[in-house]
Amino acid sequence: MTENAISPDARAFLDAFSWDGWIPDERATLLFVVRDGRILLIEKHRGLGRGKVNGPGGRLEPGETPRAAAIREVEEEIRVRPTGIHPAGELRFQFVDGYSIHVYVFRADGFVGDPEPTVEATPLWAEVESIPYERMWEDDAVWLPLLLREQPFSGRFVFDGDLMLTTELALRAAPALQHGAPARPSREGARAPRRRGAPRRFPPGSRSTVAGAAPGSGPRGATATRAFSSGRRPPAPPRNR
Repeated sequence: MTENAISPDARAFLDAFSWDGWIPDERATLLFVVRDGRILLIEKHRGLGRGKVNGPGGRLEPGETPRAAAIREVEEEIRVRPTGIHPAGELRFQFVDGYSIHVYVFRADGFVGDPEPTVEATPLWAEVESIPYERMWEDDAVWLPLLLREQPFSGRFVFDGDLMLTTELALRAAPALQHGAPARPSREGARAPRRRGAPRRFPPGSRSTVAGAAPGSGPRGATATRAFSSGRRPPAPPRNR
């Protein structure tokens, strides 16, 4: 993608947006079972990303921990219970229309049961060397290889619909981020992030780029400390990443 592919509205959003004091509208989970050189994915039938390939996951319920939500969502979507679960990373997504979501990512070594399709999703296996990134969200190709290498990570992205505008990725030292705290109340319906509290800064060595931009070019060049992707608020029903 080139700089010309970014719409004027999206460019104006990027110029004005800050991650300082960012609070998500919703919190959700993703869980990937990796076993015997294969990864268990799904084709989503509803929610945010309908028709795309992703890992099982969905929104946290009030008072639910990310780990508990990840297990519940896998059970609901493909009828198996994951085992050998550990945190892999965290992702923050801001969309140009104002919607935002914080995603806790897990990896599992196995599961109990037989994957089967539901109204939510159809399970599918892929070799780890031939993951169908062309059918997935654009950011997946940025961080999923780290999950496969068991390298903890933290990422932030801004999307305009399906179009990833910018990305920032930071590597974390093991153990991965803590995913045991219950979900905090979401800001459903909020249209823009609020500036509240001290700025959140990623550690030295994190990578930040604007899609299609050369390092250091434009207002959100590859050497910027804060830059992310943008996207469009999907229509009701509630979104599941």
